[in-house]
Amino acid sequence: MVKENNILLHKINRREKVRNVFSIIKISLIIGLTIASYILFQPYFNKLTQTYQAVSDGSQKVKDIGANFQFDNESLKDLFSQ
Repeated sequence: MVKENNILLHKINRREKVRNVFSIIKISLIIGLTIASYILFQPYFNKLTQTYQAVSDGSQKVKDIGANFQFDNESLKDLFSQ
């Protein structure tokens, strides 16, 4: 009885060690893939940010032009009456 109990305890201990090793491998793999994907996609994110900034600057310039534009009804009527 004691021998069987000892054998079972050794099996349980071995399973626990294997499970711990695989848990460490799994966590390392998740962290490694996260870092690798960040390094891989960082240039694309930078380009996307630059594109967004350029579009935003362009739309601001269009708004500024619209705000500075003086609309004159009389000159428009003269233009179409010719």
